Amino acid sequence: MKKAISLVLSVLMICTLVFAGCGSKAEGGDDLANTTWTLTSGKSGGQEVTGEQVTSLFGEIKMEFKADSKMSMTAAEVTQEGTYKLDGSKLTLSIEGQDQECTYENGSITMESAGATLTFSKK
Repeated sequence: MKKAISLVLSVLMICTLVFAGCGSKAEGGDDLANTTWTLTSGKSGGQEVTGEQVTSLFGEIKMEFKADSKMSMTAAEVTQEGTYKLDGSKLTLSIEGQDQECTYENGSITMESAGATLTFSKK
């Protein structure tokens, strides 16, 4: 149980780092516009956690993308606004002056930071 809690805390730490992310507008016609994505899994230090486990402890972690290159991310009932840029499979989230590079491919968004990996799926 301690390992699961440690992993969940790592997942929340990544979300905090993303919240601590300004960027340019995405080119028109991207696949993310007007979609919502939820955390489906996380991995840190060889331990894995499901989105359901994180949700049961801290509430839903989600990202919402709008058509005007704006986005929001909600974790632990705190929502931060930002922008995004999609260039092929490279997704850059920009929130409060910090950029977070992600990968958008195979129907998921993957975010890596501080030794942990978060995977989001379209809701």
